[in-house]
Amino acid sequence: MIEWMKAYWTGRVTSLAAMPRGDIVAAGVAEKEALIRDKHGPYRAILGGGFVARLDRGGNVKWFRLIHTESRLVITDVKAVDDWEIIACGWMEERGFSDHAGVVFKFDGDGNLIWARKFYGGITDTFSALAVTRDGGAVVVGETRSFGAGVSDALVLRLDRDGNFVWWGTYGGRLWDGAESAVIDGSGRIVVAGYTYSFSEGAPNVWLLWLNDNGDVIMEKTYGTESLEKAVGIALTRGGDPVVVGKTYDPMKSRYDAWALRLNREGEPRWGLRFPGKEVKDISVSPDGDLVLGMGDFTLVGLSSGGKPQWEERLRLKRWSELDAVLANGNVLAGGKLSWEKALIASISPEGKPPGAVGWDPRMGESQCTVFEAYSNGRACFKAVPNGRLTEMKLKSWEFEPDVFGSLRELVRSRSG
Repeated sequence: MIEWMKAYWTGRVTSLAAMPRGDIVAAGVAEKEALIRDKHGPYRAILGGGFVARLDRGGNVKWFRLIHTESRLVITDVKAVDDWEIIACGWMEERGFSDHAGVVFKFDGDGNLIWARKFYGGITDTFSALAVTRDGGAVVVGETRSFGAGVSDALVLRLDRDGNFVWWGTYGGRLWDGAESAVIDGSGRIVVAGYTYSFSEGAPNVWLLWLNDNGDVIMEKTYGTESLEKAVGIALTRGGDPVVVGKTYDPMKSRYDAWALRLNREGEPRWGLRFPGKEVKDISVSPDGDLVLGMGDFTLVGLSSGGKPQWEERLRLKRWSELDAVLANGNVLAGGKLSWEKALIASISPEGKPPGAVGWDPRMGESQCTVFEAYSNGRACFKAVPNGRLTEMKLKSWEFEPDVFGSLRELVRSRSG
């Protein structure tokens, strides 16, 4: 049952997070009309970029911030550090449309930008997700083509509370590898979920890395079948076990199947479920420990931590819609896009019947990735060229000042330059 549903500004919601006192943080992509005041006088312009917004429990906007640069910028993940700070990550275009840079932002609880960081090695670097550390910093994960041992490598970056780079490194083989999500377990291990071509037999497999607080590899494993598999999200049960969700593409049937896989602390599967014809986008853990999966067609699926299907509810709208984010926080919040135009958030009290699901038992394998650690005060790393020779690549300046526009009804930013 829908408790409330609201369409906001032009754009889409890509991530949702809960503040400790019950407020909601939404992030994604937005486009708004802005009033610019500079030395030549006021003028109006259409501005696009990433957004971060704080909402109350009823979905009403407390504040909205549009992060604007001269090129396209997308926020992919957002987390609440505490009741007064918010961290978001994503990517922006560099040098036209061909290259990308990873970006990280920190806001206070009132929407003021504390710091912004950019990660760009000269080719393409993107951030997909982040996990908050105990000291108020973050571990940010994504993909790099600027550095690493292969065509693309998983990229992991550790920042402290003030946005300083503590360490960063690349993880991968000779082909395409990347990181899509990460959590930090009760032992302080960083668990990174993504995909690998380098350590699979043809089609890509799910790839998990366990790292210590210094970025050293503790353990790494692959999971897959004969089809194309990719992890898109990871969460922790109350007991601290990782639950990975992702998608399998079966070219013979020309469809995606969603799946969920719970592992023990040694990376061995406890249970696996597959949902035929669905494409999972996100996972969240409810306050009572149940799992909620969000599918691209706005289908929500509830599972017990033991893997028992509990309920399924689909948000059926008259216009096309697509889900990107889910948050189990009392009711279930689903965020995405409505009819190619509006950012959409719905609060749902699920009451459907258990979904149809079948068992999923992927084969588990081992991998041994190449790790390149940053050196020279964190400003350089290696890139392996096709002949196997290592080339030094330097990180560009990571400090930058994007324009941040506030006020939902009329975005106003005064410029003196």
